[in-house]
Amino acid sequence: MAEPFVLSLATDDDVAGITRLLDETGGWLREKIGTDQWNLPWPDEAARDARVRDGVARGRTRVLRSGRTLVASVTVEVAGSPGLWTAQELRTPAVYLHRLVVDRGYKGLRIGEALIRWGAAHGLREEPAAEELRIDTWSTNGRLHEYYVGIGFSKIPGARVTEDRTPSGQLLHMPIGDVGPWEELAGALEMQEEGAPVHAEQAEPAGQL
Repeated sequence: MAEPFVLSLATDDDVAGITRLLDETGGWLREKIGTDQWNLPWPDEAARDARVRDGVARGRTRVLRSGRTLVASVTVEVAGSPGLWTAQELRTPAVYLHRLVVDRGYKGLRIGEALIRWGAAHGLREEPAAEELRIDTWSTNGRLHEYYVGIGFSKIPGARVTEDRTPSGQLLHMPIGDVGPWEELAGALEMQEEGAPVHAEQAEPAGQL
């Protein structure tokens, strides 16, 4: 019998597993979809790994496990990157999702959608005034854009070009009130959340791939 999914606060011990998931997903995307998303860590492995460690250190990252198996990860912020979002957009309180990744062995279970819903609910607990749920994706991954549109996001027209030339320039957003309840999918998936602090350390994120 499969063990239930448990969502918990990521620790330093999870960093290697998260980067492995990102690398494995990048290989799958290259071979099966033909996109360069996560094909190579951006701008390099050291910088990518530093972003992952930073999200973990600030209490922003969660991991999903089934037993001892790392299944997925997501990072939630309540501040957007000024280099990616406009000043006008940043004036609107919002919740931002980063590095949402699911082991391909668990495809088709709607785990990604469940984590999106959880991220919206978690972000609202920290920033009750949030009006939108936002995500930035690699500009070249049209299939991923279609996925997000299919679950209720809208694309912001035109890929953003930043000073650091981030490849994650396609922005999508959704009214946060339109996000479905995470408990609905959590119940169907036998997914539970371990206790974690509501208020994690917030810092101005930079390059949140």
